Amino acid sequence: MENKKLIFVLGPETTGTRFWTGLFVQAGCFGTDHDVQNLDSLMQEPNIKTAVWRYSYPMGDVWPDLDEIIGLAKDAGYNQFQAAITHRDWLAISRFDLKRFNKLQQGYLQIYRNLEKFNIPFTHLNYESAILYGSDYARNVLSFYDLNLNGDVEIKDGNKRHYDRGK
Repeated sequence: MENKKLIFVLGPETTGTRFWTGLFVQAGCFGTDHDVQNLDSLMQEPNIKTAVWRYSYPMGDVWPDLDEIIGLAKDAGYNQFQAAITHRDWLAISRFDLKRFNKLQQGYLQIYRNLEKFNIPFTHLNYESAILYGSDYARNVLSFYDLNLNGDVEIKDGNKRHYDRGK
């Protein structure tokens, strides 16, 4: 049986799931960094070797559950699963708001529960390391997934504005 790999990019809202998914696509994965993930094309395209799927926890008011997508992926011939969990400075993403902070906490708990349930290996992707080390960090992360990033990527510091408010 031919190996088909599905990489999940998972993280609470505003932790960089779109950013990282875009890099996985740029490195050759089938998928999109758009808000709407096209499940049909992911499952029906026969020549995919490695695909990427992005979930934010929650997505709006919906708390994703991997049960359905993993079942569909297995039916479509995917037999390898990996996850990349996105992280970002909690003060910047919670914007010093307790409700946002609690949502962040719940997001990570849900992600780890799903990964444990399906025994999916994972790594952590750190937004601040991407800002600090740029394309070198991105290339090293992607190489862990047997992917190559050609060229450089621009990584802007999206956290700075949250700390400049008090000045």
